[in-house]
This record gives sequence, C-alpha cells and structure tokens, in this order.
Amino acid sequence: MTPRTAPLIGIVCTGGLRLVDVPGDHFTCVRPPHAAAVAELLVGGATRPAPAHAVAVPR
Repeated sequence: MTPRTAPLIGIVCTGGLRLVDVPGDHFTCVRPPHAAAVAELLVGGATRPAPAHAVAVPR
C-alpha cells in the first residue's frame, strides 16, 4: 500500500482503516516466519479497540 492508495481504500472502509507495518513483502508476509506476526495482529486486534478494518502493509 502506498500513501496514494491508502485514502482510496479508506473510502470503502466505512468502519475506519488502520495501517500496520508487518515483516516481509506482499507475498512473504503470509508465510513463515512472517505469518506469525500477521496472525498476532489479527488475533490481538480482535481484543483491542480498533477500526473495523485494518490493513497489513508489508515493509
């Protein structure tokens, strides 16, 4: 996601949008060893107050 695309995605996310840096790139962020960090954000996000939509952004 780029600074240019974030506002566009924010338009369709009616509950809000939270960008989160995660390790890896577009493809490797969902594979070991980086997948654990993404899973932690998803599981942890369910228990913390946050916008309805969060986007993991590979770093």
